[in-house]
Amino acid sequence: MEFAEAMPADAYDFSPMKDERAFHEQLTHLCGNMIWLSTSYLGGEGLASADTDDPPTKKEEIIKLIRESFEYTAQTIEAFDMTQIDEEIEFFAGPMSKRKVLFLISDHLTHHRGQLVVYLRLKEIEPPKYRGW
Repeated sequence: MEFAEAMPADAYDFSPMKDERAFHEQLTHLCGNMIWLSTSYLGGEGLASADTDDPPTKKEEIIKLIRESFEYTAQTIEAFDMTQIDEEIEFFAGPMSKRKVLFLISDHLTHHRGQLVVYLRLKEIEPPKYRGW
């Protein structure tokens, strides 16, 4: 959330290179991934605002989507039946347990958070400090 708030609204279309996602695309990608993993593998029931055909591009819309996505993912994880944690699922990268899907959500967020650090620094904005758990 702090990364989304740190970037000025007029820089949401910034991309460090032509083949890289714009800042707003990085953020909507994070949201879409959390929702997809939660819905497809952890029993979530879907989130209508995760429309990948028409993702938001404006700062205020994306901040709203980020809040909804984190709330949805947290609620899905809280409701998850932990007796299924080691159940194997078919994943595009090969079979994995639902436990690994939970780790994947965190790992994917961390991966793109690192990219967002670079976006902000290229705009001469000091990124939010890292916070552990």
